[in-house]
Amino acid sequence: MQSKRIIAAISYPLKAKDRNLGVLNISKTGNGAPFSSSDIEMLSIVCGQAVMALENLRVMEEKTEKMRMRTLLEQYVSPQVANILISHGRDLMDIGEKMRITVLFADIRNFTPLVQSLPLESLRSFLNQFFNFLSEIVFKYDGTLDKFMGDALLAFFGAPIAIRNPEGSAVKSAIMMHEKFRELKKKWAGNNGVIDQVGLGVGISAGEMFLGNVGSQKRFDFTVLGVDVNIAQRLAMEAESGETLITQGVKFEMGDEFHIRKESSRMLKGINAPVSVYSVEKI
Repeated sequence: MQSKRIIAAISYPLKAKDRNLGVLNISKTGNGAPFSSSDIEMLSIVCGQAVMALENLRVMEEKTEKMRMRTLLEQYVSPQVANILISHGRDLMDIGEKMRITVLFADIRNFTPLVQSLPLESLRSFLNQFFNFLSEIVFKYDGTLDKFMGDALLAFFGAPIAIRNPEGSAVKSAIMMHEKFRELKKKWAGNNGVIDQVGLGVGISAGEMFLGNVGSQKRFDFTVLGVDVNIAQRLAMEAESGETLITQGVKFEMGDEFHIRKESSRMLKGINAPVSVYSVEKI
């Protein structure tokens, strides 16, 4: 701009809403007249088009990055949780609130003998197939997959996406899990006799819980906390193979499509008071 050969110059800002993308400098050297008003108008049009192109490129890059992050996150958390984490603009550790949630815990019975008898490669394949159909069932009924824990699964219903009857959705999920597990056992029956001894127990509870991120700034889980989470886990451990146990709070929300049987109240490990327990199956 300090060159003696420049007879005229224009500096035009490249501005997109509240952000300055840069400045376009145009100089005229040699002899001649300065820029005309039509030159300035043309430059305004060119700069406007340049801003649109840069903004479109930025949006495409952001979408690509979000898609990449979503694909990565969905390997570890449910699609609903991945969306929350990507869309959240504040400190991720701030995500969390108390709400009523229905929790489902599914646990394989007699898993230890299976670990001892199956080759590790086969055990991994069995668990992958097991968790694959459990995950599909949870998503089918609009639930959220919390985590896998060895030979068990924790899922919850009613949050972060509200559904009409989370208790009913959880029970329907449990019934389908038992059906699919029986099919899986038939598929593997010829590989190892111990397969006949394993079964699936499911526990379902509902109540007020904390839902959100728990952990440290470097490693956290989007999970549920509360007494009913522990109750669901204990019920799954108490359940016989092929059995689904529910609490009284879940029973109150059940419709006529289920057969519910009152079981004896139980003192569950870590729970101070007896818990009213019911078994449920499809009519």
